Amino acid sequence: MGAGPETRRGPQVGNSRPGPSGVRPSPTGSGRLSSQVPPGTRFAVVDDVADTGAALERTVTELRRQQHSVVGAFVILDRQQGAAEALEHADCPLTALFRLEDLALLRRQEQAPELATSKRTGT
Repeated sequence: MGAGPETRRGPQVGNSRPGPSGVRPSPTGSGRLSSQVPPGTRFAVVDDVADTGAALERTVTELRRQQHSVVGAFVILDRQQGAAEALEHADCPLTALFRLEDLALLRRQEQAPELATSKRTGT
């Protein structure tokens, strides 16, 4: 998939209100809400990959500065390079579908399927 004009870089957020809303990158590097929502709106910050967590933390900070509530940050892959710790410091839990160590474990199991089978069956 190529990066087209609709591709957005950096964390996106969703709120609990119906209709589209998000934080889009701006030339200055800080996000801006793409639609007007009342203060106190609850948001979930969503990104594909978490590295150090710097972009996620900036997004959380900006949403809170605008008087919104952030329920958490959600990613597909946490590369385990400090994002969870950075967001914990910002009092924002990070939930990842996969962690890098999970993928490494899966790869090891694929490389040695007979070992994985014998561990499961106890033989």
